[in-house]
Amino acid sequence: MLEYIINQYPNDGLAAYYLGNLFYDRKVYDRAIQLWEQCSQLTPKYAMAHRNLAIGYFNKQQKSQAALRELETAFELDPQNSRLVFELDTLYEKLAYPLKNRITFLEQHMNLVNQRDDSYISLVTLLNETGHHHKAYDLIMAHTFHPWEGGEGKVSTQYEYALVELAKKDLMDEHPRLAIEKLQQALTYPRSLGEGKLPIAVDNVIDYYLGLAYQQLGDNEAAKSYFNSATQGLSEPTDMMYYNDQPADTIFYQGLAYEQLQKMEDARAKYYKLINFGEQHLFDKFKMDYFAVSLPDALLFEEDYQTRNTVHCYYLMALGYLGLGNIEKSQKLFKKAGSLSNHHQGIIRHQNFVKINGNK
Repeated sequence: MLEYIINQYPNDGLAAYYLGNLFYDRKVYDRAIQLWEQCSQLTPKYAMAHRNLAIGYFNKQQKSQAALRELETAFELDPQNSRLVFELDTLYEKLAYPLKNRITFLEQHMNLVNQRDDSYISLVTLLNETGHHHKAYDLIMAHTFHPWEGGEGKVSTQYEYALVELAKKDLMDEHPRLAIEKLQQALTYPRSLGEGKLPIAVDNVIDYYLGLAYQQLGDNEAAKSYFNSATQGLSEPTDMMYYNDQPADTIFYQGLAYEQLQKMEDARAKYYKLINFGEQHLFDKFKMDYFAVSLPDALLFEEDYQTRNTVHCYYLMALGYLGLGNIEKSQKLFKKAGSLSNHHQGIIRHQNFVKINGNK
């Protein structure tokens, strides 16, 4: 029917658009893109044709700049479409735009960002990544989130991240009671986050800093208890593919906790596990699990999982060397990982990591 309309009414761009959608759904990508191009020429002010072209160009033809032009055109044509704000920021992320530029873009369209939880948490994440932890926390607490596909774990991760970073500042300023308040708060999720805490969740990072806080207070018994808790959980590093996976970098905090317990050999073993994993898997060829579900991504623009594996391996190796005190080697690896991703929160958190002494 659509082909008939195109043949009978060759100036009907929308028929080409809808037929392109059908071909793309059936994985006939080049034909779909050709039809969307036809629509954009015949009906240049129809935003969704440009939006779909952006997806086709980026995912199937690796034309990233052409994709960017089309998506920006779509948003110019439909400036009140909140979905396009999210999708455009997602593309900016893929193209490694400066984090401050992405914040500016989202803040310029806050009326649209407020309409979508995914856009809203993207802004919160960027604020955490640029050191604006108070603002990130305030935004989280001012919003009521709802579960969405691809959003599993995103809000709670930023909630914990903001509170831990604020607590670290308190510890640096020797205000352990303020740090304890924030860290205890991070252990419990308010209902407004739209997600509960997984039963299998461990809190190595929070427990480690609680240990330091009680150490600053002179309560060594409580500190020891939290350090012991911080050594529990994941025993071998893995690639974090799903939101319910324990992050492999928690092994770094297990090592730090063992150091505080004066178990130096156990600490070194943790650091070497990170290094060995990175070295062994750096050149792995990534293959998606057929049964992959609950990936913590909105897969509009395809993820380069091969590069993500490389970043992950460099990052874990950098943590391992950081734990061993080889700062030069660690910084080189952080730099390699950072050259491939400008928004990896682990790298941002640890690249200038300072071991906080509990007993100042």
